[in-house]
Amino acid sequence: MTAPNIAVIGSEIAGFSAAWLLSWTQNVTVLERNDRLDGHANFRFTNNHAVLHSDASFMPRHRHLWSSWNYLRGRQGEDGLSLTYWMNSLQSLATISNLFVTLNPHRAFAPDTVQYRIDYIHPLFDAAAIAAQKDLWQVQGTQHSWFAGAWMGYSLHDDGLQAGLEVAECIGSAQRPWQVGGQRGRIAHNWLEGDLHLWAAQ
Repeated sequence: MTAPNIAVIGSEIAGFSAAWLLSWTQNVTVLERNDRLDGHANFRFTNNHAVLHSDASFMPRHRHLWSSWNYLRGRQGEDGLSLTYWMNSLQSLATISNLFVTLNPHRAFAPDTVQYRIDYIHPLFDAAAIAAQKDLWQVQGTQHSWFAGAWMGYSLHDDGLQAGLEVAECIGSAQRPWQVGGQRGRIAHNWLEGDLHLWAAQ
């Protein structure tokens, strides 16, 4: 029996995880995406500016309040809300210097504290997107088209991995070679109605 041919369009973590599992039993070709966003018609995306820096003024004033994710509102006269990741906490960095990544900074950084700047495009989780997350699996496989991406959950890397693997399992005969609790629980169509816990659905 000849293995079917499958094209995975758009790699990233969801595409690579789907391609990896499908490649056990299918002929897989991975096509890198162009300037086109994957996903469902009801998903919109937003531009975000990210800065790697060491300016601790983007963290809470009191050190005991620092966490891995920190939301700060601009001071009087400053617009917006910024999110700062404390990378030392998130990635257990082997350094005594504190490193931060701030999304959409609302003011300038202290001199000589910026290491790197980059622009990202992220899903915008508005009401239409949340509804589309739940409805998407009703059209999966239509016209031999399947969708996978971190936007099918909370837009984290784990969500992309789970979405890619779940689509691969629907298409092919291979199953992921491990079993863990909640291994499908981050994808929206598996969520229990009214359940706010990330890992509640099995």
